[in-house]
Amino acid sequence: MKISTHRKLEDYSIEELESLAIDLDSKYQDLEKCLKRYGDIPSNADLRRVRNEPSLNDVLLERQRRLNDDFRFTPKRVVRFIKINDHLTESFEKAWNEARPIIRDLDQRIQNKDPFLKDYEVELKLKPYIDKPGIYELLEDIIHASPVELRHYCEKSYCSLQDLNWNEDVPLCHYSQLANYHIGYPMHELSNHSMWSLPDILKTIRIQMDVTITRQHFADIE
Repeated sequence: MKISTHRKLEDYSIEELESLAIDLDSKYQDLEKCLKRYGDIPSNADLRRVRNEPSLNDVLLERQRRLNDDFRFTPKRVVRFIKINDHLTESFEKAWNEARPIIRDLDQRIQNKDPFLKDYEVELKLKPYIDKPGIYELLEDIIHASPVELRHYCEKSYCSLQDLNWNEDVPLCHYSQLANYHIGYPMHELSNHSMWSLPDILKTIRIQMDVTITRQHFADIE
């Protein structure tokens, strides 16, 4: 689909926004490959072609805003949304239980003045999947759901995230149908800090949680 990029994003249809996003992503990837290849610099024409177009971030945000504005919760959608929310929360808990004994071991090593370990980071990263072609492949690849990064006071941080009810945050606070449900932190991340719209979230068919432990050593040079 040939899309004119001289129009305002508000004038695009959802289908046009999705086509534009896929096209921009392809151009960004081509430029990235070009920059990574030693000595291969993108041509001025290639750079101008990307500079004169909307940013991928703006296109996806416009798509998300439009879909969320038109979205309405039905009883069936509420059931589906809460089911996904509960699976996300359960997966988050399992990821934490996987990380917890490693954290305790790392804390003990630091306390014992381990010759290497000075600090560490724990990252719990959410990866939902829709398993459909087109825009959904792009959303899965560039998902911005912020990973949970835990350092000192890991247990306290995790418990505070789990205990809070996130149904009072945008965009979920606009839906009275969710007022009596406990919305977990992973759903908050997905609905509030990613490019996924509420209709996208309802299409989720699989969830992946990654646990990444980064062990750190620092050495000062005077």
